[in-house]
Amino acid sequence: MIKIIIYFTLILFVSFDAQALIGNKKHQSSTNHIYVSNKDSKDANVRFNIAKRHCSKYKKNTFHFKNDWYKGNPLPTGFRKKNFRFICALNSSVAREILYDFIANKKPKKKYNKKIGKQKSIVLQFSSRDFETRTPQQIEKDKAEKKRIEEEKRLAEIKAKEEAEKRRLAAIAEKKRKKIEAGITDNTTLVKIKKNIDKSNLFPEIDNLNEVNLISLNDIDRNNFNNIINKNNEVYFITKADYLATSNIVNQIKKKSQMKVGETLVPNPDLSGLKTEINNLDRQRTIAYRKLEVADARVSYNIGVNCGADWICLANQAADIKVLTDAQKSVKAINIKLNNLIDKLANTPAEIARPRYKSYEYIEQDVEAKKEAIFIVIKYSNGKFQETEINFFETKKFRTSSGINAKDKSYERLKNKYDGINKISNWQNIKFSSIGYLDLFKKINNQSKFKLVSNRNKIIPILKETKIAKINVEESTLDSSDLGKTSNDSRFNSVVVVNTNEGMGAGFYVSSNLILTNYHVVENSLNITIENINGKKSSARLIKKDLSKDLALLKVNKRGKPVRFFNGKLNQGSEVEALGHPRGLKFSLSKGTVSAIRKYASTYDALGTPNVLFIQTDAAINPGNSGGPLFYKNKVVGVNTQGLSKSENEGLNFAVHYNEVKRFLK
Repeated sequence: MIKIIIYFTLILFVSFDAQALIGNKKHQSSTNHIYVSNKDSKDANVRFNIAKRHCSKYKKNTFHFKNDWYKGNPLPTGFRKKNFRFICALNSSVAREILYDFIANKKPKKKYNKKIGKQKSIVLQFSSRDFETRTPQQIEKDKAEKKRIEEEKRLAEIKAKEEAEKRRLAAIAEKKRKKIEAGITDNTTLVKIKKNIDKSNLFPEIDNLNEVNLISLNDIDRNNFNNIINKNNEVYFITKADYLATSNIVNQIKKKSQMKVGETLVPNPDLSGLKTEINNLDRQRTIAYRKLEVADARVSYNIGVNCGADWICLANQAADIKVLTDAQKSVKAINIKLNNLIDKLANTPAEIARPRYKSYEYIEQDVEAKKEAIFIVIKYSNGKFQETEINFFETKKFRTSSGINAKDKSYERLKNKYDGINKISNWQNIKFSSIGYLDLFKKINNQSKFKLVSNRNKIIPILKETKIAKINVEESTLDSSDLGKTSNDSRFNSVVVVNTNEGMGAGFYVSSNLILTNYHVVENSLNITIENINGKKSSARLIKKDLSKDLALLKVNKRGKPVRFFNGKLNQGSEVEALGHPRGLKFSLSKGTVSAIRKYASTYDALGTPNVLFIQTDAAINPGNSGGPLFYKNKVVGVNTQGLSKSENEGLNFAVHYNEVKRFLK
C-alpha cells in the first residue's frame, strides 16, 4: 500500500509544475502565466521571483499589472487580493493581449449579471528584466551586429527609394518619348465627337484618353467649333465614319464524296441464314424424336417389372423416367424454336433495297473574314485644316464549303466539319478590341496621308451626324461636283453593288444616304455592304421593307447621288435600260422595250395572286440585276426584280412599277 501511495505521488509531481501546486489550484501555471499567492510569501519581491523563475524556463519576461483599475467591477479569479497572476511574455504588448483574452473569457459572479470585457487601458505595475544568459562580450557583439543590420536596412531602404525614383523618372521619360513618337505634344487636344452611324456600337474603345487633353462632344456646331479652335493651337477632331465587314475566298480545292442517287434490290442475306438454321433444327428434331422413342420404350418395358425391395431396380426405373422427361422437354423446345424461325422466315422479304451511291465533287474554301472600323480625323495646326481617314481592322480565317449535296452519305459529318456563313457573320458583328491612345495617334500621324481642307465651312458637315435625308420622288437632286465619274453614263453614279454573305445584287440612291433594292437581295443578312462605281465601300442597314412588293430601303453611311423618278404615262414600246451587275459583271447596261404594264404576282406571293403593278420588258434582267434601276431616258420607271427562266422563256423580265415604288417610299 505504501508503494502505491509513493508511486502516485511521483506521478503527480511529474505531471504538474511544482509552483502550480503551491497555490493549491488546478492548472495553476502554463507557458503564459503562473499564480503565486500570499501563502507562498507575503513579500511581493519573493512572489515576483517565484514567477520570474517560472517564466525564465520558457525564455520569457515576467509581467504583473495593477488590479485597482477594476474598481466597481467584480475582480476575476487571479486578481483577488491574496492571489496574484503573473504573465509570461516576450514584451509588454504581448502580455497585455494575454491579459485581455483572460478577462474576456472569464464569467462574473451571477449576482452582477454582466460580462467582463476588455478594458481601455492596463497599468503595468512591474516587470522583470530580459532573461539573459549571454556574456557581456556577447551582448556587446550582438548590439554591434544589431546596429550593423539596422544600418544595412536603412541603407537598403534609401537605395530602394532611389531605385523607385529612377524607375518613376524612367517611366515618365519613356511615356514622353512614346508621346513624341506618336506626335503628341503638351499642346495637343483631342476632340471626340459622338456619331450614331450604322454599327457604331461595334467600334473599338480608345483607352487612356486621360493622358491627353480630351474634349468629348455629343454634337458639334459652329459656335463650339470656333471656340475650340480659338483656345487651342493643335486640335484633332475625330469621329466615326463607317464600319465594313467583308469576307474573301483566299483558297479553294475540290473534294470528292458520295451522294445517294437511288436504291438497288439485292437478295436478302438473312433469308439464307434462316433457311440454314431451320434445316439444322429439323435435323436436331429428328434426333430428339429418336431419343424420345428409345426412352419411351425403356420406360414401357420397366413398368411391367416388379422390383419389390430391390433398390437398384427402383433406381434404374427412376433414371429411365428422368431420361424420358428430358427427351420430351428437348423435343418441345426444338419445336417452339423451329416454329418461331418458320414464322420469321415467312415475314422476311426475299430482296432488300440497298442504297446506290454516286461520286461527286464539292468545294472546300479558305475564307478570310475582315471587319474594319473607319474614323474621320480633322487636324488643325498652324492655322491650317487637314483631313484624313484612319482604319482599324481585325481578320480571322474560316473554312467553309460549297456544293455539299443534302443526300451525301456523310452529310451531317461534313456539315459539322465546316464553318457556316452565320458563324462568319456573328464574328463580324462582335465588338472590336480596345485600342490605346498611342496607337491611335501613331496611326493618325505616321500612317495616314492628310489632305488639305481649303474650305473651312465643309468641316462641320463632315463631323456632324448624318441624318436620314428626305426623299423627293418628284425631283431628287444632289450637287455631284465632288462625285468622281468613272463611266461615260452619269446614271451609274447613283447605282451601287449590294453585297451580302449570301451573294450580290444591285441598288440605287433615292436620297443622299438611302438606297432602294429588292428585299430578296438582303433577306436574312447580318452584314450588308454597298460599293459605288468608284470602288468606295460602306456598310448599310435595313430600315424598311415590303415583302408584297419585294422592296427594301437601306440606310448607308456614305452619301451618293440620288436618282430622279419619272412622272407621267409610260407607253408600251418605249425604250428602257436596265442597270445592274448581271452574273457579277458590275455596272452593266442592257436595253429593251416596254412589252406591257400589268399586275403580276411578286416573288413572295404564296398563292400567285397578281396584285403588284409591274413593267414587263425584254431588257435582259439576270441574277445581279435584282434591285437595280430601270431607266426611261434619265429617270427611273421601275426596280428590276425578276426574269423568267431563259431555258423556257425569252425576253420575259419584270420591274416593279414606279407608282408602286413611290407608294413604298412615302
